[in-house]
Amino acid sequence: MAQYIARAPEIQVSGASVLAVVAAMGMFKARALQLLAEHGIADPRAEQWYPQQAYLNAFREIAQAMGPGVLNMIGRKIPESAHFPPHIDCIERALEAFCLGYSLNNRGDDSKVFNLQLDGARAAKVAMQTPYPCAYERGILEAMVKRFKPADSKGVQIAHDTGCRDAGADSCTYRVAW
Repeated sequence: MAQYIARAPEIQVSGASVLAVVAAMGMFKARALQLLAEHGIADPRAEQWYPQQAYLNAFREIAQAMGPGVLNMIGRKIPESAHFPPHIDCIERALEAFCLGYSLNNRGDDSKVFNLQLDGARAAKVAMQTPYPCAYERGILEAMVKRFKPADSKGVQIAHDTGCRDAGADSCTYRVAW
């Protein structure tokens, strides 16, 4: 799936998701709000829903102005403020929750946008096919895995396995090991 292009015009993004990205932008928060307003999302509210394409248009401008490193940093901050149910207590469940997060924050898109395959005791393959930028999603993935890695884990490795939307592929697939 192409980055920054909604699958359908009726798909909406939650205001809570929009505000989480704005908060993650730190000292660039005012610029993010300005870009959102320029694309029709003025004064976003957590309980409201907004056209996903308008949000993606603003997100594209943020990416062009600030680059993939900033998108990755924004993604890494998203799980810091997220509340997780008590049963999310390990990497495997966190990866499943990560896959569920898209459908909770983007309504009207019934497509299967994530594919999770556990691969042995401490590895997984995660394929993402959403309209959000690769660097942003990778940042979320990195933060989730680090937050929920086992205490005896010596570290976490995340690398592209096959394809990347940045290079024109339909999805980004990551190999995750811990």
